[in-house]
Amino acid sequence: MKLIVILVCVCIPIFGKTFSLMHPAYNKSQDIRGLTLNGIVFISDKDWVIWINRQRITPTKTPEWLKIIKITDTTVECEYLHDKLWYQVTLEPYDTFTPNIKAEETTQTTANE
Repeated sequence: MKLIVILVCVCIPIFGKTFSLMHPAYNKSQDIRGLTLNGIVFISDKDWVIWINRQRITPTKTPEWLKIIKITDTTVECEYLHDKLWYQVTLEPYDTFTPNIKAEETTQTTANE
């Protein structure tokens, strides 16, 4: 008896794009809608590490879709670019911000300003 293994590629439509579970970009944070603050290590205003969507962010390594305004040992205040709009958000560890749900509670400016 022969054992035949068939690898099925599962495709998931997300925000107008289709990603395969095997696609290398599937878990990248820029493909995920919204922000989750996974952790903060705060030493000073210029010496800190945060994890947003499981991505390590430092004062010298910040993605272009995120502007850090202020960090304390318990909160991160930032601006987040999504669909050409900047959202001002304050997060505590394990908080999640989703633009569609909380858009009315945030300050929005266009990315072109």
